[in-house]
Parts: sequence; structure tokens; C-alpha cells
Amino acid sequence: MRKGLLVAVCITVVAVTIVAGFLSVRKMNNREAFSDERAYRNSVDLDLRYDDFEEAIAKDPTISGNYQELRDAASEAYKILNNERAAHNLEPMMWDYALEICAQTRAEEITYVFESGHTRPNGTAWYTVNPRVLLGENIYKGKKSADKVMASWLSNEADKENFLSNDFTKTAICVFSNDKGEYYWVAAFGTELTDITFVNDVQPGEVWILKDIESNRHTSVWGTAMIDAEEPGTEYHPGIPKSSDGKYLFRMIDKDGIYYDADIPELQNGWKVKIYTDDTDVYLDIYDENGELMHKCEVFNAAL
Repeated sequence: MRKGLLVAVCITVVAVTIVAGFLSVRKMNNREAFSDERAYRNSVDLDLRYDDFEEAIAKDPTISGNYQELRDAASEAYKILNNERAAHNLEPMMWDYALEICAQTRAEEITYVFESGHTRPNGTAWYTVNPRVLLGENIYKGKKSADKVMASWLSNEADKENFLSNDFTKTAICVFSNDKGEYYWVAAFGTELTDITFVNDVQPGEVWILKDIESNRHTSVWGTAMIDAEEPGTEYHPGIPKSSDGKYLFRMIDKDGIYYDADIPELQNGWKVKIYTDDTDVYLDIYDENGELMHKCEVFNAAL
């Protein structure tokens, strides 16, 4: 990048349905635009290498503006975000450097490809800027004033879901301006992840491993599958949102439309989850990093 041509401000915060591809954009007026669909993922694929996408970078458009003003605007937006979360009894999101880089790159990119929604200039999905850390993204074109930007952003349901998500603990906000006096904002989101291994020895199916919280227990909508376990016996390596108490919920729907449900009493970083059947019952075994069996969980299963 020609850094002399760029004015960027990134304020990040530490505090995760794969929504990817071409997303529609809603124009509020001549100066404002949003994405109508939520850019959100609930896990990462640790088998996916970062350098698979290292060529998918911004094209370095000409940027102008007052650096300090933009820095102040981004800082104020961060404060407003956490004030809004506090009003909803949510923990604040915290500063994260990796998301700062994501937000900076994506804010630069949307200055010339905003109409493509969350799709990047080379046609790849938004999260490919760093697929191991980026779990959510909000984009906005319009005002410079942080309070007006956040008010508009929070009025858009897709963006509000990300700002007030229980799944995210980290964020970054970045703003760019161009020589037309237009302002382009990106909020990037992530969380602490638990790296696990998963093996499916039942039927090919879609798998979700969710934090054991009330909102996940009382919904049947879990987003796009965290794991597409198509090959029985194959090891998959997802990064899933970290649960503070190590407790998770297991959900799976196989190719025959059978639904599987189990509580996982403990799951830590580096552990292994295996679902299998003895032709009578279905079990979920949990192994620690040394291969020792820690928990054998009975699995409820029934046709949908």
C-alpha cells in the first residue's frame, strides 16, 4: 500500500451462520448505505490457512482527510458501542490488534466496492481478510459524526445484531474518507476461541457446538453449520467461541434428517469430541489433549 495516500483510523476493543458471498446493500438516502444482511460466522476452520487469501488485499485507492479528526470519531464510536452494550446488560468489547488490521483493510476496500456488499474486491467473502480471527463485520457509508453514525448503524437490524451479540468479545472500528467528502466505516468482530478436534462416526451431517447459555438452549436457529462433517472418521479442527465455564451444547442434523442433541459438561482447548453409535444408542465421547476419556455423554436423537 502507498501509506502516504491513506488516512485510516482503527480503534479496536477486546471483548463470533457463515454469511458470505454477494450481499445486498440498502441505501438510506443519497449519503448513507448499509448491508441488509448480517455478516456473521460462529466458528473458524483451523484447517484453512491464512496464506490461502494473502493476495486478497485492498487496491489502495486515493484517500484524504484529517487523521486526528477521524481518529477521534472512531474512538467516540467505540465508547458509544460499549455504552449501548452496557444499556443491554452486555459485557464491553475490548481492543484487539488483529481485528484492527482487518477493519483497516476492509474500510479501504469498501471505498471503491461498497455496492458489492460484504464481498471483497477479488470476489471472496469478507472474512477472508483473516479467516482465523474475523467472525463478524458491519459496513457503513455516510456521515462522519460518531454519534450519528452509531445511531444509523444501530437502526439497521443486521448491524445491531453484531453490535449486541453475546458471541463477540472483541471489536475494531475503522473509518476512511475520500476526496469527495464521503466516509466509509467498518466494525470488525471476533472472540476468544477454543480449538478442538471433532470426529463423526455416525452419518454425514451438519454440526453445531454452542456455548451452554439460555439463548442457545431456547432457539432452534443456530446459523450455518460450524462443521460440515461429510466424511465419517475424518478429523475436523474448528475454532469455536470460548465458553467461560467450559460447558457446551451439541447439535447435529444428519443427511437422513435425524436430529442429535447432547449436553457437553466440559470441553477445553485441544480436546477431542467424537460422536458414534453402538447400533443401539448414540454417544458423544470427550477426550482431553492426552487422549484420556473425560466424559461419555448420551445423545438424544430423533427424526425431524
